[in-house]
Amino acid sequence: MTTLTLKYSLCSVVLGVALLGPIPAQADAKKEVLAAARAIIEAANAGDRDTMKKLHENFQSAFGASGGLLTMPRDKDETKPPQEEQREVTWRFSHWKHPEIYVNGNMAFLTGYLDFTREIDGETETLHWRDTCIFEKRDGRWVRIHHHTSPLIIGAQ
Repeated sequence: MTTLTLKYSLCSVVLGVALLGPIPAQADAKKEVLAAARAIIEAANAGDRDTMKKLHENFQSAFGASGGLLTMPRDKDETKPPQEEQREVTWRFSHWKHPEIYVNGNMAFLTGYLDFTREIDGETETLHWRDTCIFEKRDGRWVRIHHHTSPLIIGAQ
């Protein structure tokens, strides 16, 4: 076999492997990231602050649908009692719609759409968002380190 034939054969093998699709480990990582993202939604909807903290270890930044930087969990003073005159607010997130997940080593990002329904003093409003989350695999589990939310205008051209 000549050197040229050997190089051609190796290139064919590499190209063939690349065309087969994601390797099983990457497919498993995508499932793990989606599971972590779903756990975040479940914990948020349940008001489970302890689970939220675990799923946001090393959380760096978050931008809300109105464009502002959101308060980070590490910035909240949980020792203060709640304000006496709080409005009655309930809220719930949908799970991601059309999630796309990309994994590169111990980093991953997820994009998709969310619905957020909130009720304030009996008035219900549903907002639609585009969401991007960045995850990092730490100690064998995926944690969200950043997210960004933008309003999704339904029916916009």
